[in-house]
Amino acid sequence: MIKLIGNIIKWSFRLVIVLIVVRVFFGDSPLYQDFLKPILEPAFEAIFNQFPTLENHQENENDRKNIQKEEDNQTQNTNEDTENNKGRNKQKTEEKNKEIDPNCDVPDSKYNQSWKDLQALHQYLAKIAVKNQNACKASTFRENLNVVYTGDDQQYYKNLYGQLVKFCSPKMAGIFKTFENIKKNKKLNQEEFAEMIVTFIQSIPYVLVLDKTAKEAKKGGGFAAGYLNENKPYVENIKFGLQSPIEFLYNKKGDCDTRTVLAFTILKRFGYDVAILNSKSHSMLGLHLPTQGTSLSYQGKKYFFWETTAQNWQLGQMPDDHKNDKTWMFALMAKNN
Repeated sequence: MIKLIGNIIKWSFRLVIVLIVVRVFFGDSPLYQDFLKPILEPAFEAIFNQFPTLENHQENENDRKNIQKEEDNQTQNTNEDTENNKGRNKQKTEEKNKEIDPNCDVPDSKYNQSWKDLQALHQYLAKIAVKNQNACKASTFRENLNVVYTGDDQQYYKNLYGQLVKFCSPKMAGIFKTFENIKKNKKLNQEEFAEMIVTFIQSIPYVLVLDKTAKEAKKGGGFAAGYLNENKPYVENIKFGLQSPIEFLYNKKGDCDTRTVLAFTILKRFGYDVAILNSKSHSMLGLHLPTQGTSLSYQGKKYFFWETTAQNWQLGQMPDDHKNDKTWMFALMAKNN
């Protein structure tokens, strides 16, 4: 039996050798092409495919190396991205920490302010929120402002008010969004929206802002002395006798120019042709809208006065004690800065 198996293997090997010789030397003959090729070629392919050539081996090795290289590059890029992200996150954290005032120990301010328009056709409700850090930063910015009075009232107020508006406006996105939502929900037109903003400010009770102590202000006489002698509310030792828009929204304590600067900031943001109008003793909003009443002109355009210190004042109405005042001027303008 073993001998038979051995003979089969031997003759099979010899047959394969013969077939290989026939394929190599007589592969182009008609006999091979017509009769043997259909039978033998599949067998040869099956056999020789099991033994990769040196070229195939080299290709496989190159592919393996390329794959490994790509994996290494991906790993390196991932590590670099991770390190870069760590660096960016660290930088953001450091920048954020720099913005935080560790001495700011006041709480956030959140309150609901409700009011009506001048005709009592609309009832409004605004949810006001001011972060303590923004309030502290606004206060610090104002206290550190270096605005020197050189005798030119107009230039002085333009510089002072302009810097406060520029600083506060980017930090009031939430406030702007609140009023924009009211506009959409109530379907307010241009005049109605301006009235909504001004009546909002009018609805906040008046509080005198002093750049000195109340005791010193009483000694100085005038409006401040009379106001303080009636024991009305005030805040003292506030540089410039003025609070910035963010400070006013935070604590709701403001007199005439504190209010006009806030109204100006909001209306300017919404594209109004608005101004702050100052006299020697008062500050009012100026608005270029079609109406009747008292106005101050600039380059052929009328800016109508609007009182913000008390409720129910309409655009174009001038308080009696200011009607004959000849010292009114444009302190700040939205369209001509």
